[in-house]
Amino acid sequence: ILVDVLKEEYQKEELAQRGLVLILSRFAPWNDLARFKEDNPGEYKKAIEELNYEKLMIDDTRQSNFGHSVTALRAHKSKLEHVWLICSKSLSGKTSQSIDHAPLLGKYIKEKISDKINVHYGDEYTVLLDDDSSVCRNSFKLVKKIYKEAKKLGIKSKEMVTDTTGGVRGISVGAILACLDKDESIQIIGTSYNDEGNFKGDPYPMIIEYKPFVFQ
Repeated sequence: ILVDVLKEEYQKEELAQRGLVLILSRFAPWNDLARFKEDNPGEYKKAIEELNYEKLMIDDTRQSNFGHSVTALRAHKSKLEHVWLICSKSLSGKTSQSIDHAPLLGKYIKEKISDKINVHYGDEYTVLLDDDSSVCRNSFKLVKKIYKEAKKLGIKSKEMVTDTTGGVRGISVGAILACLDKDESIQIIGTSYNDEGNFKGDPYPMIIEYKPFVFQ
């Protein structure tokens, strides 16, 4: 297993990829943003509806789980051309899931990272949440489909990375298993820990490449 970290700017420049597959979590506010939602539910709802990423502080890893997605995106911004957002959708369609928040991140990418990046999301890139066995299988198939799509766009597998930090476990596991072929890599958002095992410092992307050892 090869692990590369993208902490410093020179590391991000060197390891940036042209294509990024990003598993998107259902948007969840933390800390100050969670208190804002509780104290001002009307304003919070309006910010969600208007895709107001500044008011929702989506690039702050302390304020929502979208902070990790932004960290993943920014690490590759120097070369990034295509982003695929793998989203989730509830069985009934009545409960909000990450597909409902994809436009929020999509707008942020276009306006704050680069308007030249092609952002792909929608029903064809969405996994239905029924049970983990089918979620895992469908996620696997979807990532394989995306890599084939990338090749048609002229992006080689070694120029792609799949970030598996977000989403439910079935989607993450399926995506990881789909990226075990040659020249395919996964990415997670890592951190440092203190003596108590709690997070410290800023999170950073880690690109992990699996190369099977062949016994002679």
